[in-house]
Amino acid sequence: MTLPPGKPVAASTRPALELISLARLSPEVARQNLRALLLANPNYFGNVTGSSFKAVLHIQEDTTYERLGCFGYSPELKQLRATISINQTEGYSGNIRAQGSEEYVRFYLSSDGGTTWQDQGMTAVNVFDAPGPKPVEHAVALEIDPEEEFCIQNLPKVRAILSWNWAPPADAPNWTPVWGNVLDAQIRIEDFEFVLLSSLLSETKVQVTKEIEQWADLLQPVQVAALHTTGMAARSPSRNYGGWNPAHWSSGPTSQYNRHSAGVCIGVGS
Repeated sequence: MTLPPGKPVAASTRPALELISLARLSPEVARQNLRALLLANPNYFGNVTGSSFKAVLHIQEDTTYERLGCFGYSPELKQLRATISINQTEGYSGNIRAQGSEEYVRFYLSSDGGTTWQDQGMTAVNVFDAPGPKPVEHAVALEIDPEEEFCIQNLPKVRAILSWNWAPPADAPNWTPVWGNVLDAQIRIEDFEFVLLSSLLSETKVQVTKEIEQWADLLQPVQVAALHTTGMAARSPSRNYGGWNPAHWSSGPTSQYNRHSAGVCIGVGS
């Protein structure tokens, strides 16, 4: 439209960021502009509890694009491990040349059944738009050093928070991601038992040399314990559940999924 000669264009009375914060976009467009929307309105998606900002588009734990599937603990390596399923060919901020985007996973441990949580840190994997069959799985691992209280607690709990392109804040175990999901698990620490050193060496197939026999008392009792996982539950009661293969802790899909549900499998491996 042509304006009358000499008539100035009226300037907007609202800053650009404020206009962005008020715009109601489709989920697909909102995902493409995630960073700009959060800069203008930290609670744009309604996942920030107690925020003075008004939510515009309510999206929480959307697993259309990515989903946290299996996760478990490796006692041999002292690592928490997780698999992330990438479900779409697009929606990850471009191909490998465009540097893509990040899938973040933050882990927590609890020694009191989930009343309090201790932040164990965060890991991430770079993902891209890519053609081909989906879903595609990516694995992440985080080395931890559990405190003594977790070693004597029978059923410590683990929580993993997956979030696309928005790092889960530290020390916020109840934080809800926009795109991603939250899963809980329990790691069982078996009771200690005493076995003869000779039996332990035999079970672990350690060759006992004459030198070992000279300085070691093979009849002395030694204390041993084993770590196992006892199952996993998503934070939402509507989640589906699945089984796990102890020989392949990250193997295979185990249940049917929809936009807001996640299958679960867990195991322990090296």
